Amino acid sequence: MDSQLRSLLNVISCLIVLCSLAKVIQAIHEDQIGLHDWSLQFIGRPIEVLLSASQSGASRSLVYTYTEQNVLAAIDVNYGEIAWRQVFENNANGTISSAVTVGEEICVLLNRGRSLRCYDSLTGAFKWEKWFGGKSGNSGSCVGITKTTESPKDANRIVCANSDGMYAVNTKTKNTLWDVRSPNILKRYAFASHSGELVVVGINQDKLTIKRLSSETGEAKENDIERSVSIDPLRSECRLVQPASQVSPFVICYNAAQRQLLSQSSGESSREPHLISVHELGEFPVEGKNVSLQNLETDGLFSLSAGGVSLLLQIHPNGEIKLVQRFVGSVTSCSGTEVLALEVANKRATLGTAAFDSRGFTTVSLTSEPFSFPSAYGNAQRAVFIPRKDSSCAKPSVLFWSDSDVIGYFTQGKILWQRDEALSTIETAAIVDLPISDIEALVEQEFEEKGSFIVRFTKRLLSQALQLKKFAEVIVRRLQAGLRTGKFFQKDQLERDYFNTHKIIVGITGKGKIVGMDSRNGNILYSLQAENLVSPKDRPVQFYLQRTGAHAPFPSQAVIVGVDKKTGDGVLFFFDCVTGEELGPAVRMNRPILQSGLIPVMTNDHLEAIFVLDEDLNVEIHPALDSAETAEFLTRTLHIFYTDPRTGVTRGFRVKRMNQGWKAVELWNSTLVSHGESVVAVAPKRPHDAVHSQGKVLADRRVLYKYINPNLVAVVVEGLDDVKKPYLKMVGMDGITGRVLISQTYRRARGPCQLIHAENWLMLSYWNEKVRQSEINVVEMYRGFDKPNKTYFSSLESHEKPNISTASFRLPGFVDAMKDSVTVEGITYKDIIVALSSGSIMRIPKFLLDPRRPMIPTQAEREEGLIPYAPELPMVTENIINYYKKAYRIRGMVTEVAGLESLSLVFAFGLDLCFTRVTPSALFDVLSDSFDYWILSVVMLVLTVASVIVRNLANAKALKHAWK
Repeated sequence: MDSQLRSLLNVISCLIVLCSLAKVIQAIHEDQIGLHDWSLQFIGRPIEVLLSASQSGASRSLVYTYTEQNVLAAIDVNYGEIAWRQVFENNANGTISSAVTVGEEICVLLNRGRSLRCYDSLTGAFKWEKWFGGKSGNSGSCVGITKTTESPKDANRIVCANSDGMYAVNTKTKNTLWDVRSPNILKRYAFASHSGELVVVGINQDKLTIKRLSSETGEAKENDIERSVSIDPLRSECRLVQPASQVSPFVICYNAAQRQLLSQSSGESSREPHLISVHELGEFPVEGKNVSLQNLETDGLFSLSAGGVSLLLQIHPNGEIKLVQRFVGSVTSCSGTEVLALEVANKRATLGTAAFDSRGFTTVSLTSEPFSFPSAYGNAQRAVFIPRKDSSCAKPSVLFWSDSDVIGYFTQGKILWQRDEALSTIETAAIVDLPISDIEALVEQEFEEKGSFIVRFTKRLLSQALQLKKFAEVIVRRLQAGLRTGKFFQKDQLERDYFNTHKIIVGITGKGKIVGMDSRNGNILYSLQAENLVSPKDRPVQFYLQRTGAHAPFPSQAVIVGVDKKTGDGVLFFFDCVTGEELGPAVRMNRPILQSGLIPVMTNDHLEAIFVLDEDLNVEIHPALDSAETAEFLTRTLHIFYTDPRTGVTRGFRVKRMNQGWKAVELWNSTLVSHGESVVAVAPKRPHDAVHSQGKVLADRRVLYKYINPNLVAVVVEGLDDVKKPYLKMVGMDGITGRVLISQTYRRARGPCQLIHAENWLMLSYWNEKVRQSEINVVEMYRGFDKPNKTYFSSLESHEKPNISTASFRLPGFVDAMKDSVTVEGITYKDIIVALSSGSIMRIPKFLLDPRRPMIPTQAEREEGLIPYAPELPMVTENIINYYKKAYRIRGMVTEVAGLESLSLVFAFGLDLCFTRVTPSALFDVLSDSFDYWILSVVMLVLTVASVIVRNLANAKALKHAWK
């Protein structure tokens, strides 16, 4: 019997070992990039779209565009994907003045017209660069001249004009063929006429100059034409238009300052310029720099577009400009005698083809093709005809973009694809909870019933019956959906998951466009446009969540506070941030808005109120709170803090009830800036900042209590000292009393600045000119070792200043944005999320930024967990949370809590978008993904069976031993 027991135990041991080895073989972890994170790349708002004449050997059809965000990109016409892109500097040196395609290259004019940079049109690889030099001008333009011969002398060439002159570059040898220096011109345009000549237009203050040059040698064909006209170089745009083949081309310029069109012949110096006001041509919404002038290269036709309206114009051989037709949309050229007009009205678009008689300025024929055009697309701003082998003007293919920054491609009678580039201009974002499921909502209602025992018991039985019915309906619905799609038991999309990690990301642009995205994959769930709502000049639009989706059956509600783009007065736009539905008409105020914010008062329908302070110090509350108890509470507790970024005057108000409304009464004011200084950042405390621990336990078991003032507001001021060296000054003020609690000055420091205010510490990032590196300065505030007697903080009763502990650390890159991680209860250690200009988003553990880090730690400090101080923060690749997926031009970040204490959600927005999760203290409250459930189950099963067998064998052995 003993031998049988040993054999059985050997077999069980072998099985356990074999199962373990088999699982080790399968335990190679799969790369989890993209499992809980995603990133989206964009190009921004297009300025111009270019077509390449040569794409030999290309596997896909590409169009090229450069945008207001200083991006050069190639887009696949068939799928709408970015084939490649080049992101330039986010300043004037990276602004693209002009772009041109020559052969298999695309070249851009950068650095205010002083640098020509060329890329491969198929791959986007950098090929060569030409530096023209000269003084810093405003802009310039380039034109490409294509040659058909293979001789190096007759190779393709690019002619560029900037403020200092004209330059011709051979694209094969990269040599300068000729240059013509002509300084003191603020703005220049280079055009190629049909005859092969170069027409260079220069604009100076009150002066227009036209040169005709040979593209081969740069020699002047005729004397320059100079005209004294009233024209603003910074607000003007010119094009070269050919009225007829026998007539010299005309230079057409639009002067935004005078709102006039100017036409001047480039070949007849005796002819005077012809001026005409735009309003004489018809109704036209002039909007300054947003006006676009385009040459259609069809019988002298050109277009003037702004605000979704285009005027189709034609220039007569005598220089007169006539209106051909007005379109609510955009106009583009299709052939030598036909144009395409993309008109939009009432969520429908019509793409019409029209041929014009050049002698009578009349429409000869017109065909139209309607298709759906959602209101979220806005108005059609520009359209470009895409020539295809199997397409003609009868069935055109058009690439269009709208004033809502939507790029789309229309072909074969439908919109094939669209790109919402408005996501690259998001100014404000929020991560919002999804509503609970219908069954969970019934459970919540079950515990809200009040009354006697019999009533509550009856209501509970009815509620549970409804829950069972709803559960059966959900199962049937999912089974039916599974039979259609083959995917059974999929959860509804807009439903909160178990750990509350599935959210909706709401993004608001400066033009009032609201976009709701799924946090799981970045898909757009809804898109709507707030009419005439834009962001204020000195700050982005404000977003306030008044009611979450957890209060069933009430829908979630949010409000956007912006300004009217026509009057500049305040606008409040209410909408459901889960479904994207408008909740009533927008509230329009009669005054500009100074300040707004949430009020810690909730109505019976779980709606949190907001206040709006206007320039006349009137306070409006939405929804209205008219009860006597609420009015007394607001009068006693509601204080408003406001800093004017232009004057630097900081003011504190108290709200009082006057007549039938509310009025803000000034309690104190303070001027934080002097001559030459300006306010660059203001950071109040996060409204629902969770602080788990009120103190820090030291190694000697004493508690260093934190100074947690919920009314503390940090203000950063930038200026120049007596020797013209920049400096920053950070001031911490109590928003109720106006007392200055903290004042820090940073010499040889300048912006851009990023400021974080959380718990008992402030964190400021800036550029240190002395060491030429980005730095982060951390300021921590403590009360001391005396335990406070009260469980609340009152600015009126507390007069002591905090004890300050500060230190600075250097970062390995430029900081674009910075934010701290947040969790439900604040138990988890914090991470500082830093977006670098290199495209990496890095998390820095907060303990590395502890200002109490000593140079040489003692034994007690080591026991406390303090590490030695080092000014350089390491660039740890494991801490880059977006891996190799670069996210450029990050303007801001949002962090939000999840259902797990160990988890924090991060959303970064800028030119690109990035969403991910961070776990500062690891996933201490859940089992890891690599936990081996299978081997645990096998071991438990084997041990259970073995214990049963061994027990029976032991009983038999004991019985046998008893009979002896």
